[in-house]
Amino acid sequence: MTAPLTMRDIAKLPENAQCADCDEQAPEWASLNLGIFLCIKCAGIHRNLGVEHSKVRSIKLDTTCWDVDSIQHMQNMGNARAKEIYEYRAPKFYIRPSEADTPVIRENWIRAKYVRREFLPKEYSYEKAVDPSIYQMPQAVLEDFLSKRSPRNENKWQKRWFCLHSNSR
Repeated sequence: MTAPLTMRDIAKLPENAQCADCDEQAPEWASLNLGIFLCIKCAGIHRNLGVEHSKVRSIKLDTTCWDVDSIQHMQNMGNARAKEIYEYRAPKFYIRPSEADTPVIRENWIRAKYVRREFLPKEYSYEKAVDPSIYQMPQAVLEDFLSKRSPRNENKWQKRWFCLHSNSR
């Protein structure tokens, strides 16, 4: 009879070998309720979401929280299955963070996936579902201002110009 898998064993499986949000190698954190493995940078953002969205624990440091049900849930969900669900309707032009990206890009992606649940399949949709027409690349050029939080003063916002357009003409 084989020994039951530990949380470290599950994290080392090929489908969990990268962070669920930015694809950084060898994640050492996990979200208990989402069933995903995270790098330390994404785990920090998940912690800021609040426990109603993501309950983050360390795979190495937090040993008492891994009961049999938690381990089973992590094994059943995992990063590959979670991506199939939470990124099902993610538009191709939406910026997905990489391990080198800024916290702002990571937070935008994580909030869209797990808080606003913008990319869930229709059968997972909630009351506040977003109109699916926004997932298509606009044909016309879109130009406008975005607000960016100041790196020196979190209460100050800076205006930034952006231009979004389709390259397929």
